[in-house]
Amino acid sequence: MDLAFGDVDATFATADLLIDGDFFFEGTTHAAIEPHCALATVDGGSVLTVWSTAQVPHYLHRELARVLELPARRNCARWARSAGTSASTRAAAT
Repeated sequence: MDLAFGDVDATFATADLLIDGDFFFEGTTHAAIEPHCALATVDGGSVLTVWSTAQVPHYLHRELARVLELPARRNCARWARSAGTSASTRAAAT
């Protein structure tokens, strides 16, 4: 994933108001109710298929290709619907 951000200094230079101070945020804990797991198989043609509860399977597909040094055509990421994921909630609503 490639993230890009704007020019912070230029934005500060044009801001109407800047507030400078020390801030503290009490940490929170992510309490996911969905499982974090995956199942994988390799077929006779050496194609890796991964079923995962990841909400964005195309990111998983891209990272599998990069980390395992596999051509994209040799791996497939599939979304496994599971209870508790926001993606399953959206799918059930359609």
